[in-house]
Amino acid sequence: MKKYKAEEVITIRMGSIGLTDQQASDRTNCCEKIDNGIYKVLSPTQFRPGDEFGYNGSLPKNMVSMVSEIEASDQKPDETTEEVMIETKKKSKKKSKKKSK
Repeated sequence: MKKYKAEEVITIRMGSIGLTDQQASDRTNCCEKIDNGIYKVLSPTQFRPGDEFGYNGSLPKNMVSMVSEIEASDQKPDETTEEVMIETKKKSKKKSKKKSK
């Protein structure tokens, strides 16, 4: 998991993020705990300038200029994280199909 510092207000809409206990307690309605310090994004969550967070995988291209990388881990995303990302994408597709009907 790579660690980032927000330089602008950013919104994470899907995937898994690394949060401190305090950050997680502020986001109980939009994140679900997967593992110690790792949370699945259930609904969009925002970070203010100066906030630090972890993100597993590659950030969306439009967000790269809005953060600075603090630390890069050599670890690859674990199976749990990959499953969460796939599950989140499937849910997004189902929602968009329902809206189009």
